[in-house]
Amino acid sequence: MHILTQKPAENRKANQLPFTTAPLLARGMSVDECKVVCTSPLIPLREKLFFRILYETGLRPMEVRHLCIENWDRNACELVAVRVKQKYNRWKHEYLPDLPRHVIITGTTNEMLRAVVSNRKKGYIFEGNSEKPLTLRHFEMELDHYTRLLTIQKTRKITVDCKTIAHITLMALRKAGERHHDAEGGDPSLSAQSCGHSMKTKIRHYQGEVDWDSVHKSMREHHPAFRENW
Repeated sequence: MHILTQKPAENRKANQLPFTTAPLLARGMSVDECKVVCTSPLIPLREKLFFRILYETGLRPMEVRHLCIENWDRNACELVAVRVKQKYNRWKHEYLPDLPRHVIITGTTNEMLRAVVSNRKKGYIFEGNSEKPLTLRHFEMELDHYTRLLTIQKTRKITVDCKTIAHITLMALRKAGERHHDAEGGDPSLSAQSCGHSMKTKIRHYQGEVDWDSVHKSMREHHPAFRENW
C-alpha cells in the first residue's frame, strides 16, 4: 500500500477534494516521506540542503534561512544559529540573552553545504539577490512543487475557512525530525532542548546550560538521517 493511501469519507460528492476518516494531515510526515525529501535527485541541491537542515537540526525555517557561512564549522559538521529579529520571535524575550545555538548535521549534508557555498567565505548560506537570504516563500513553493512531482504531497480542503492545507510543509518537516528521533528511542528531553519548546527549556537552553555533547550523541544514535547515513 502506498504510504499516502487515503480512505475516502462517506457520502462525499464527486467534485469535492478527498478527505480522510483518520486524517492524513494529523499523523505527520513518515520517515519514508522525509527520506524522499532529503535524498531525491529530482530536488535541486540548494533547496534539498535547506530541507535536510530543517529535518536534522530542529531549527525553525526562519533560523535556517539566516544561517551564515561564518557560523559553519566544516570539520565538526556543526552550525551555529544566531538570533533572528522578527515580530513573532521566540528568542525575543527580556530574560533570554543573545547567545548562539549549536546544532550538528550529517556528513552528507556537510558535503552538500560545501558544494552550495563553493568559494564564498562569508554571507548567508542561502543567499539570493542583493546579498539577502532567499525568502521562506521560495522554499515553501519549491517543497510543494517537488513533493507533488514525487507524488508524496497531499492536500485537504477545510470547509470552515476554505483553506487548502498541505501535508508536507517546512514546519511539518522540522517537527518530523524531532518526532522520529524520539520514536527511535531518543531522549525526548534532549530533543526538546535542541528545538527549544517550553519557556523553561528556552531559558536554560540560551543561558548555555544545555549539555550539547549529550544532545549531539542522542541525535547521532537515534535520528534516522544520522543513524542510517542518508
